Amino acid sequence: MLDCLPNSRRSRPDFSSSEVVLATIASPWLQTEDRAVGLWVRLRSAVRTLLPEGRSLPEDVWRARHRGIVILLWLHVAGLVIYGLIAVGQPLHVLAEVAVILLAAVLAGWPRLGRQIQTLVASGGLITCSGLLVHYSGGLIEMHFHFFVMVAVVTLYQSWTPYLLAIAFVAMHHGVVGVLDPLSVYNHRDAWLHPWKWAGIHAAFVLCASFAGITTWRLNEALRGRVEALNSELEHRVIERTAQLEAANKELDRTNKELEAFSYTVSHDLRAPLRAINSFSQILLDEHAGALDTPGQNYLRRVRRATDRMDELIDDLLDLSHVNRSALQREPVDLSLLALIVSAELHTSQPEREVQFVIPEGIMAHGDKRLLQVLLQNLMGNAWKFTSKHASARIELGQTDVDGKRAYFVRDDGAGFDPAYKNMLFRPFQRLHTEAEFEGTGIGLATVERIVARHGGEIWAEGSLEYGATFFFTLPEAAPQPAAADVPPS
Repeated sequence: MLDCLPNSRRSRPDFSSSEVVLATIASPWLQTEDRAVGLWVRLRSAVRTLLPEGRSLPEDVWRARHRGIVILLWLHVAGLVIYGLIAVGQPLHVLAEVAVILLAAVLAGWPRLGRQIQTLVASGGLITCSGLLVHYSGGLIEMHFHFFVMVAVVTLYQSWTPYLLAIAFVAMHHGVVGVLDPLSVYNHRDAWLHPWKWAGIHAAFVLCASFAGITTWRLNEALRGRVEALNSELEHRVIERTAQLEAANKELDRTNKELEAFSYTVSHDLRAPLRAINSFSQILLDEHAGALDTPGQNYLRRVRRATDRMDELIDDLLDLSHVNRSALQREPVDLSLLALIVSAELHTSQPEREVQFVIPEGIMAHGDKRLLQVLLQNLMGNAWKFTSKHASARIELGQTDVDGKRAYFVRDDGAGFDPAYKNMLFRPFQRLHTEAEFEGTGIGLATVERIVARHGGEIWAEGSLEYGATFFFTLPEAAPQPAAADVPPS
């Protein structure tokens, strides 16, 4: 739109000719200054990246390193006295100079001075030791290397203040003192004639030692920063997982309360209608059988059998729920004694059967006695049931070693099972035999599996059709047992 206006009416800056000339002349200088500033910023950023940050060490790490450096300082006090008396032979002169190091060692170990002052005193004491050693040796070249070692030791503090103090001391000693009084610093003629040359040579050594120390310092800081980041992340994850665990525990408590309510409903509200159906069916059979034909009476008997089976299923479900919710009371348990009690109950239920129980004495375990009794009732009850088609049967309780672990087993010579379907054995309501062959609800082995799992053990089965079955289970933290003959797995 501005293009449509006359030139005189267009808005434009009102610059004077002198301002335009000055801007034209200053433009290259401003651009050069901008480039210099940018270069300086990049250089400073690169230096900050290469140099350590000088962050404070953790208190425990600093104390450990400072303790070692103070011990080293005390060792120098004793060593300087001995070396000074031997090399110089002026006791008062030596003791007066070593007294300075002694004072530094005392102050460095005094906690009330604070961490920063203790660090500076210890660092200054070590570097002063280097100067005294050079002085006592008459400028012996080998003693100059003590400076480089002490610079590396001071680097352990990972603080710029003591480090720069050490570098300044070395520069002062080798540079200023070495030039003004070369006889006290060097012990050879070339250094006396060319003190600046040898000050430069020693400066190069100090720079190399400094580069090595700073590099180690920087790597240590980077590693420590990474460890701190990992620790922070781990702490965050722990807090997060703790919150999740607390939420899961609340959800578990809520679920347990719902299970308790469900158990109450199953045991009371569902049993009443079942009892009514069963009772009225029995009344019809007893008092009105004449009014029913044979198929009708059979229907009523089937109704009663179904209600009996439903009642048995409710009992099994309640047992399984109780196994999942009950608290474990671990104690030494005599499995042999429990097995004898279960075998007596089974014999009493069907005294006409010929079943041989093989139960060795002294089979001990560690666990909840009540739950282990339920476990044996289910395993031995299954063995009793699945051997019922045989004229005689054998049911055995034993123990063996499997992969270095003690395993218990219940073995029978009954109907067995197809090994191809053994993974289905411990699933609720899964049955490998029909109701016509063997009655049951399919809850017993699921209950056994839950009991073993709650104890932290494992359970598995081996068998084949018409050759019996063996159920193995382990119970960790079992009590020590007397040596017994191992029984090989079937």
